[in-house]
Amino acid sequence: MRIGKAVLLCAVMSMGAGCINIATHVSDSDEPAGVYRGTSENAFITAVLLSGPIGIGCLHASFPQTLAVLPICLVDLPLEVVADTITFPYDYSVSRAREREKIERKNAKCDETGNSSEEPMPEE
Repeated sequence: MRIGKAVLLCAVMSMGAGCINIATHVSDSDEPAGVYRGTSENAFITAVLLSGPIGIGCLHASFPQTLAVLPICLVDLPLEVVADTITFPYDYSVSRAREREKIERKNAKCDETGNSSEEPMPEE
């Protein structure tokens, strides 16, 4: 009976493995791409839960919410690290591509307006 419960527990925990990582890759938001997004989101949620009723900014968690969600976040954190490490090459390439696009848009805008973001060289 104990083995069956252990297998069931492992199956349930593996279904949630890296779920924040998956959510950050599936969402259609315009949030900036980055690496280890799932881990950072999990750490933020854990910080909010550990901050108690005061919370961070307008976010706060009640004690029952903390008791329900904190163990899941703590167990899921190492799984998020593994999932983020697996998706690191993809996340890095997307992040670099977005940075290049941002720089190109900024340069195109400077070319259109004739303004340069660089300070002119002082004359001697």
